[in-house]
Amino acid sequence: MSAPVAAVAAALVGALCGVHNALPIIRLRVPPFIATLAMFSVARGFAYIYVGGGQVGNLPTEFTRAVGEGPLMPAVAISTVILGHVLLTRTRFGRSVYAIGGNEKAARLSGIDVAKVKFWVYVICGTLAGIAGLLLAGRIGAGDPKSGMTYELNAIAAVVLGGTSLMGGVGTVVGTLLGAIVIGCLEAGLGLMGVQSFVQMAVKGYVILMAVVLDQTKKRR
Repeated sequence: MSAPVAAVAAALVGALCGVHNALPIIRLRVPPFIATLAMFSVARGFAYIYVGGGQVGNLPTEFTRAVGEGPLMPAVAISTVILGHVLLTRTRFGRSVYAIGGNEKAARLSGIDVAKVKFWVYVICGTLAGIAGLLLAGRIGAGDPKSGMTYELNAIAAVVLGGTSLMGGVGTVVGTLLGAIVIGCLEAGLGLMGVQSFVQMAVKGYVILMAVVLDQTKKRR
C-alpha cells in the first residue's frame, strides 16, 4: 500500500488498541494498569507474529526521508502539544478529564459521562501511539518490534517530571513536553559520557522514583 494509506492504517491500529484497553476497564472494571500491561504484551506478541520474529525493511525512500530528515516529526510533535493543550484547557472534554482524574465519583455525581470520557481518552492515546510507531519506523528505516523497548519508562518519567500527578487530576501537556526534553537531554548526556544503556535504565528508574516521592511530599504539605 502507499505511504499515506499505511500511515492511516497505523493510526487506526493504534486506535483499536485503545479500544481494546478501554472496554475491559470501563465494562469489566479491570484495573487500568493490568489492562494496559496486557495490551502491551498482546501488541508486541502480534507484532512478532506478523513479521515472523524479524523486521519489515525496504521502506519507501520518500517515506524514510520525509520522516527522518524532513520537518514531519517536529511538526507532528508541535501540533500534538498545541492540540492537546487546547483540548485539555479550552474544552468541556478536557475539564471532564481533570475532574475524573481528581475524583471519579464526584465527577459522576456532577453529571459527567465518565465511561464515555474514559473511552475517548484511551482511543486518543492509542491513536497517538500508532502515529509515534509510524514516525519511529520512518526514522530507523524499518518496522522492528524490538524498537521502542523501555520507551514506557521514558513516557512515565516525562509526565511525572512534567508535574503530572500519578494520583490523577493534576498535569499539563506543556509540562509533559518539558519533562520529555529533560529525559532526552539526560539520555543524550549519559550517552555522550559513555554510560551503558543498562545504567541509563537504572538512572531513569530512580528519576521516576524521586519525582513520585516529591509529588507525594507536595500533596501531604
